[in-house]
Amino acid sequence: MTFHIAFSRLFQILILMVVTQLLLKKWVLNMIMHECSHVGCTALIPYNVRYCDKHKKQKSHETIKAHKRNDKFWGFYQSTQWRKTRNAYMDGHPWCEECLRNGHHKLATSIDHVKPLKLCDKNEQLNFDNLQSLCAKCHNYKTRQEQKSYINK
Repeated sequence: MTFHIAFSRLFQILILMVVTQLLLKKWVLNMIMHECSHVGCTALIPYNVRYCDKHKKQKSHETIKAHKRNDKFWGFYQSTQWRKTRNAYMDGHPWCEECLRNGHHKLATSIDHVKPLKLCDKNEQLNFDNLQSLCAKCHNYKTRQEQKSYINK
């Protein structure tokens, strides 16, 4: 009988430890923050959330539809030629070039046109000399700066 009581108590302690670890893991993971995935937004949010409260209501498929409709370069970015160029450039330049200039090593997540696509002629669109690999933070910053300069013109 005492063996059964000891085993039962041991089982309760084990379950309590597992529950505590799960709660602690959830708490720690909620403490890890990253920037909102909305282009240009720098709000810090928990790692397991994609958008901040301001952008949470926007559904990605609605954003994509609006982007397709309003962006004359959407077709270019969906082309096989761009995807091959992008992949080839990313293979040779896996680090964010802006971060490297500032002494940091961060993996790049996107390929960006140094001279904005809307200002490029056909020859510059796929030219490696006009491309740079950037992390999400640097790409969002550059995009914001470009948007501000277009608004002010």
